[in-house]
Amino acid sequence: YELFLNDGTRETLAAGLPVFTSVLLVLQNDRPVVDVQIEPQYVRYIQLKSQTTVGFEIGEFQVFGEGFVPTAEYHSDVFDLGENLALWGNLRWEEESQGDPIRSQVPISTRSGFDDSPVVFNRLRSDLDGAEVPWKTAEEFDEGSEAREIVLQLDSPDLDIKRARLLYKDLPLDRKNEISLTQAEYKKLRSGNKGAVRDDLENWSAWSPPYTTAGITSADNVSAGMGGVPIISPGPRRYFQFKVDYLSEDLFSAKGIGSLSFDFSSPVLAAEIVGEIAPRQADLGQKTEFSLVLVPDIRPEIDQGFSSLEISTPVKVDAVDRIGMSLPDGSRLEQDFSDSDLSDLPVERGDFRIDLVEEDRFQISFPTVQNSRIEAGQMTALDVVFQCVVLRTGTAFSSLALSETPGEVPQRVVGGNVFARTQESSNASLIRDPGNLVVQVAKKGDLLINVNAVPTVFTPNGDQINDSAQIHFDITDLISGANVGLRIYDLSGSMVREVYRGIEQSGRFTRTWDGTDGQGNTVPPGLYIFNIDLDTDGGKAEASGLIGVAY
Repeated sequence: YELFLNDGTRETLAAGLPVFTSVLLVLQNDRPVVDVQIEPQYVRYIQLKSQTTVGFEIGEFQVFGEGFVPTAEYHSDVFDLGENLALWGNLRWEEESQGDPIRSQVPISTRSGFDDSPVVFNRLRSDLDGAEVPWKTAEEFDEGSEAREIVLQLDSPDLDIKRARLLYKDLPLDRKNEISLTQAEYKKLRSGNKGAVRDDLENWSAWSPPYTTAGITSADNVSAGMGGVPIISPGPRRYFQFKVDYLSEDLFSAKGIGSLSFDFSSPVLAAEIVGEIAPRQADLGQKTEFSLVLVPDIRPEIDQGFSSLEISTPVKVDAVDRIGMSLPDGSRLEQDFSDSDLSDLPVERGDFRIDLVEEDRFQISFPTVQNSRIEAGQMTALDVVFQCVVLRTGTAFSSLALSETPGEVPQRVVGGNVFARTQESSNASLIRDPGNLVVQVAKKGDLLINVNAVPTVFTPNGDQINDSAQIHFDITDLISGANVGLRIYDLSGSMVREVYRGIEQSGRFTRTWDGTDGQGNTVPPGLYIFNIDLDTDGGKAEASGLIGVAY
């Protein structure tokens, strides 16, 4: 006999069929039970070929393996967090490893949805040349029931199939779930009546990008719900699912998941919170006045409402000018903060307050929003006017509504055409679009802008007055990190000190020079040159300036 193997990879297939490699040839065998040892390797197909004209039968054929397959995939059950919906917090897991840890990985992804099935099961309509539809047949429902009447209308031969699918799509979610094919019903269909099974991208999000290894923690932390990474699948939603991809580049190397946990909060702050920022186009590196408007949809006696908001910014805001609320009864609440000192917080005026201002965010408080229904047109619109600099095109001003209960999960604001929807006598439909929270800038080609030293002359004599210089610069239009350095030179061109060297992205930066050289000695009085260099994949940039030292 001769034994052949194939690992199933595309390179070893011809016209879709495996091309086998001989691994063992035995021309004389007299053993009734053959035990063959094969060097460990990836195998998908095995072929045994008789090399004799003498007839024989194989009573049993067993294959035993060791090691780990190159790829595998695990899908969790669908978690139902209740009809009141839930917000997602952090995800964390314990990771186990065998063999070379560099040769394997277990990326984890998540998705969330509004119904209990993340896939759509389709049947083929015989009267429409096999057109696929995701709803049951009328025979599945009681005579005279509303569900039966809807399906009869959808399956009417006089109704165009495209129109039928649009009518089905516009049905309320509960009704749609009632008439949709389930997995059990799909399995009962005859093979000739079964359509494709596809991901439901209408009621479910797509799988998220894999989460970073920052989510890996100990079994104790998983059990206690400590640490982890924020779940990025959209919320609030009712259903949640995660998947694990097992990837290995070596037969004896693999990673696994020991335990996993995730956080959620229910009830939620609002069914949804939709926001928009204006203007959506700004000048690169120039202070711009922005207006952010939010409209929540709060279900009475279900959602909690909220009274605090955190807004992310590319750099520290220069000013928060105004915070206001337009109420469903037409009244208006507003406070002017344009003269506020953002270094002395909190600043409270009336029912509004600026709580926090940091390098990449600020936080405000206002009267609790509890009454706002979007579809009914009875909306509460929250608006905040602030001044900020944008350093990269495609900058998102994402926002989080914060719960009044400590420790609860915040709720993300989704983008939408809020300005059009909140105008008086507006009949505009609310269209959700993440781009409504994104600001674009025209590219100018300058990676280093707003470079200056403050003060231009300083006195590093140890009296704690004017003892150092702050060198400010903005890096623009970078998505990935770039090597950034700040060096001090004397007028002869000799380097005095490298003040900073590191990897940075777009942002606003300040580095301090205390007037010492590379050995820690105070430099002589005089003029010095500071030089900032930036090295990116797309090119290099430099900026220089003068700074004086006096005693």
